[in-house]
Amino acid sequence: MHWHSARNACCRPCSRCYSAWASIAGNHASLVDTIELLDQTLPTELLQPTPAPLLIQNAIRFDTVRFRYTSDGPWVLDGVNLTIS
Repeated sequence: MHWHSARNACCRPCSRCYSAWASIAGNHASLVDTIELLDQTLPTELLQPTPAPLLIQNAIRFDTVRFRYTSDGPWVLDGVNLTIS
């Protein structure tokens, strides 16, 4: 075995160990963020029972619809009218 081949044979396991460590260290922040997200309590809006299904007869009509993602957030829809026949 040449010196160059022996050096490569020794370096490969070290290189793999370093790559694995770098991957773990690099993903640490994402893991911490995920754990913090999972530890949050659900908003009360998500804990309400599922409403009964709607019965559609002739059309679906929305009059003056308002929507926001959170109870104190800005309105993303405000006064939207829509009819689907």
